[in-house]
Amino acid sequence: MCFSAEVSFIASAGISVIGVMTLRQTTHWRQWMFASLPLVFASQQFVEGLLWLVLLNGEMPLRQYWLTQIYSGYAGVVWPAIVPLSIMLIESNTVRKSFMALILIIGLATVVSTINILITGGFSAQIMNSSILYDYSNPIETYATKWSYLIAIGCAFFLSSQPVIRWIGAVNVITFGISYYLYNITYISVWCFFAAVTSGLIYFYFREQKKDINKQI
Repeated sequence: MCFSAEVSFIASAGISVIGVMTLRQTTHWRQWMFASLPLVFASQQFVEGLLWLVLLNGEMPLRQYWLTQIYSGYAGVVWPAIVPLSIMLIESNTVRKSFMALILIIGLATVVSTINILITGGFSAQIMNSSILYDYSNPIETYATKWSYLIAIGCAFFLSSQPVIRWIGAVNVITFGISYYLYNITYISVWCFFAAVTSGLIYFYFREQKKDINKQI
């Protein structure tokens, strides 16, 4: 994220703790993917922390290349697929699940677009205005793909029948708007940090779910 490697590493450590606590709240295998989102975010922040160190060193081009591709893979391959799929797995309403499946298809289209960039030139990274700018030489991204990305990682939250999940989605959209407005060039890095922090709210969703189950016993 922006500011420094230390910020990324601290965020990674803190979110990892929350991620473990979240997984311990699960009661069914269908919850595992959604509950694991904080840990996946934590690992992404750890990768960016390493990338910060490499970029500041300036003498490790091979490490810089691979860390950049790994981080970009998280952003453009993992998230557009795992977010709608994980929410769809815990949804009980069949109509809502059907719409989430459509969102997943849109997400997979974004995944294909990102993979195309990765295999035809890859992403580059550089420090800019106390943040990391991720760029690529393949001009495949358009406003349509930006919107498809936002739909893939945001809309499934709002389709959920669970109010807490919808609120998490609202926070994600708000932080995306703030990141894009204040850090237009480096918004991907900044927003992924905010989304990582927001993922900690998933713990409270599962905690409340477990409380409800215990009351019924």
